[in-house]
Amino acid sequence: MICHRKAYHSPFVLFVLLLAASFFSCKTKNRQVQRGMYYWKTNVSLSVYEQKVLDSLGCKNLYVRFFDVDWNSSSKQIVPVAGNTGLDSPLKQQITPVVFITQTALNNLAWNTTATLAQNIAGLLEMKCNKSAILPKEIQIDCDWTVNNKDMYFDLLQKLKQQPFFKQKVLSVTIRLHQVKYITKNGVPPVDKGLLMCYNMGKLKDIKETNSILNVATARTYLGNMKNYPLKLDVALPIFYWCILFEKEQFKGILRDIDIDQLQDRQVFTPKTDHVYLITKDTLWNGFELKEGQIVRYENSNTEEVQKLATFVAAQLRNDSVQVLLYHCDRKNFLKYNSNELEKIYTRF
Repeated sequence: MICHRKAYHSPFVLFVLLLAASFFSCKTKNRQVQRGMYYWKTNVSLSVYEQKVLDSLGCKNLYVRFFDVDWNSSSKQIVPVAGNTGLDSPLKQQITPVVFITQTALNNLAWNTTATLAQNIAGLLEMKCNKSAILPKEIQIDCDWTVNNKDMYFDLLQKLKQQPFFKQKVLSVTIRLHQVKYITKNGVPPVDKGLLMCYNMGKLKDIKETNSILNVATARTYLGNMKNYPLKLDVALPIFYWCILFEKEQFKGILRDIDIDQLQDRQVFTPKTDHVYLITKDTLWNGFELKEGQIVRYENSNTEEVQKLATFVAAQLRNDSVQVLLYHCDRKNFLKYNSNELEKIYTRF
């Protein structure tokens, strides 16, 4: 009898699973997907090759870092830093300005100064946009807020929405994985939509970490309740690489634009694993001062892992439309992939 009942229910269970798979497949196929990229350099200038890649992928939007907001310990003031120099020439893509606010700035912000900071941010943004003849439809604030400073941050966002330059524009913010998992504790920012950052999810400063940029298993543990997140979410996925420098097992910094091929120099590097290298002598290498005994960990955005993550996130989204961004637009990053591999990331949604 037991065997008979199992045999009887198996086709039904299979039917339900196939129906569910069909439902989510149809939902994904019917979803409107806009394609874009982040641009995170000081000089906003696309090479012919970079523009060609954007065109081939159908990327209509470019999210450009305009400046950072940081704390100056000398003047005891919150100030703009690392601002871009503006556009060298008009771009085909719709530009969305991005302002990055550091934790230090947010922690030094006082309740009676949020309105002034909002005015200063809006004023500088407007000046930069006018200089480059940019008419943004959206403005994005990038900040990894915490439980301790969320109220101050949310108040700043409310003040920004009241600024004349922000009127009639979409205000979006970046959302980290932990902010999705712990919704009650972290709160939900008072904005029009969020941008889920599906990278930098590991312990970058931990020497035992294998890849802090991307780990699909880690992402799954954080995004199990993603469908319950009340904000509409766009998605950003990684296509970059870097090296993490350690000395006596302590984090020393990030070495950018160093490819795995460059780490094959056996006069400087001895492999400990397929992604960890021991520095064998003091040297000035690629502009970086390296010391004997230091450790370099190479991290990248493996195309298969990025596509797995994209598939998982796409299934969790409840949006009928989504903007999918890749981080970030740079020739060196593009050369790591062929156009078909980048295309596949977008088509997962």
